[in-house]
This record gives sequence, structure tokens and C-alpha cells, in this order.
Amino acid sequence: MIQYDQVLRGDILKITGAGAPGYAKLGDLVRVLEVHTNSVKVEDRDGKPADFMYNCGAERLEPTEWHEDFPKTEPCDGCNSSPVDCKGSDDCETLKA
Repeated sequence: MIQYDQVLRGDILKITGAGAPGYAKLGDLVRVLEVHTNSVKVEDRDGKPADFMYNCGAERLEPTEWHEDFPKTEPCDGCNSSPVDCKGSDDCETLKA
């Protein structure tokens, strides 16, 4: 869950929780375009905008380590520590399961 007062324009956030049906899948990344008191406007990799508002919106977004530019590859749902293609990686929790 994000805290609106800690989000900056350009932050890259991850879709989590209840997701964003019709807009993005769980785990997709979005970039913050605007920050308001109780909402953020974001865009996906294709530039499609969406607004996330109030607590229900904040609960669907999670901070990441990235700012301004999307990582070259999506983070693994198991590792989620770096933008690597972790197929076969020893530290991937998804592969260990």
C-alpha cells in the first residue's frame, strides 16, 4: 500500500491487492504522473492513464525501487528484488516453490 504523501511524480509503482480490472494485471508497473492529497494519476507502459483514489486506490499500489523509467524487464513475482529475468535463478522464491 502506498502513502499518498510519500509518492513522488515519476515513481514507478506495482499493481497489487485487488488489482485494476480492465486496466492492468497484478504485478504490472505504472508511472506516477500526478500526486494529489487522496489520489494519484498514473500511466502504464503504453501511456494509458488511470486514477487511483482514496484508501481503496492506495491499497492497489505498492512502491518499487524505480523512478522515472520503467525497468527493462518486469520484476519476478517471486524475487521482486531486481528487474532480472530470473528463470533458473537460485534466489527466485517462485522457482523454489
